[in-house]
Amino acid sequence: MEANFLDRDGLLVNEKGYFINELTGAIRSKYTFEDLFMPETGSIEDLGELPMPYRLEKFNFNPHKIMGCFDYDSQKRPIFLKNKYKNFTDNHFRPVNQCGFLINEKEDIIDNEGHVRFTHR
Repeated sequence: MEANFLDRDGLLVNEKGYFINELTGAIRSKYTFEDLFMPETGSIEDLGELPMPYRLEKFNFNPHKIMGCFDYDSQKRPIFLKNKYKNFTDNHFRPVNQCGFLINEKEDIIDNEGHVRFTHR
């Protein structure tokens, strides 16, 4: 391995942001830590971008974890609910912004576990 990159949690990633196994050089799952893709041509860079859904493993970030839960209309647009203060909520009455991302009281975008992923300015 030529360059060592670490993510926010101090885990080894490649230059594209995917977890890598320090011993084998394979791309690893961030959930199970099992090897997913082993380079066949000598280096992991030869793989390019991973196909979906494995691309969601990138940067320790899953965009589905920041989206609210919605029903959709016939044109496939999310149906937003509103609380008694007229703020947008999802089906579980969690606050969301007008794009459907989960937010906290500071309007920071958070994930399903309440961790701030993007700060509001």
